[in-house]
Amino acid sequence: MLLSDTGRVVEEEIYTLDRLFEDVSVDIHVVMPNHVHIIISIANHNQKSDRSLTLSGIVGQWKRSVSLKLGFSPWQRSFYDHIIRNEDDYRRIAEYIYNNPEKWNEDKYNPG
Repeated sequence: MLLSDTGRVVEEEIYTLDRLFEDVSVDIHVVMPNHVHIIISIANHNQKSDRSLTLSGIVGQWKRSVSLKLGFSPWQRSFYDHIIRNEDDYRRIAEYIYNNPEKWNEDKYNPG
């Protein structure tokens, strides 16, 4: 899927998350025209890491960074999250994310 200028900024900022947060990695992501899917892993191995590190804080920082670079906020107020609890759940969600661009033509919010 070709990204708009906004989509490119969104994706560029996804790639900065693991540099901004020591215990964070982005496993898989896709930037869609009207939403984003990301699997974020938060490691728990560093005893000295900031205990206040939360998914809301990570996503909030990412949204702020994107908004500053764009000069406007493209975001809705909240986000949907789901804790992945096992390997089957991970595979199912990763497959959904991977296949999501192919389903864009069926999306009810696709203006085309």
